[in-house]
Amino acid sequence: MIYDPKISDRVMLRLLDERKKAGVEVRVIGSVSGKRLGACELKRMRLHTRTIIRDHSSAFIGSQSLRQLELDARREIGLILRDASVVKQLVRTFEEDWSSSAAEQIEEQERGAQTKPKKMAKQIAKSMAKKSRLAPVAKKMAKALAAADVDLSKKVHETVREIVKNVVEETAEDAAKQTVKAVAEAG
Repeated sequence: MIYDPKISDRVMLRLLDERKKAGVEVRVIGSVSGKRLGACELKRMRLHTRTIIRDHSSAFIGSQSLRQLELDARREIGLILRDASVVKQLVRTFEEDWSSSAAEQIEEQERGAQTKPKKMAKQIAKSMAKKSRLAPVAKKMAKALAAADVDLSKKVHETVREIVKNVVEETAEDAAKQTVKAVAEAG
């Protein structure tokens, strides 16, 4: 059980992933680079602690995050505790935080899933308006989609996703070309 605002050190991520593959349950309250480990955001308050509870028998509490900068280039501090009653209380707190945060996260995802197609359609319409200079038509389209209680079919959803993908790819390609050009001109 880990409390850490942002686990991003590649070596630590690999080690935690190996432990998970070996059958160890690894749960993180905070965030994790990549999607290898189960994590949820602490919902009730700001996450400041860095805590690792191992096998319900020992715990680390300190300032040390599992990020490369803090592992390799900062002077951090922490304590390892083995007192059974202290570790038990830390486990209880983690489980309470995990339960409430995970439940809120699921509710947020469900609410987001219900509103996602309308928001996506509106964003696409805005993006298309900027790219194609068809602002008046796109605005009308966005308003109509937002106002209507439209149930987008799977086909329309896939089409919208493909359009978004193409717009993102084109935008990234344009940005890369502009960056290369700027570097060449500066160099």
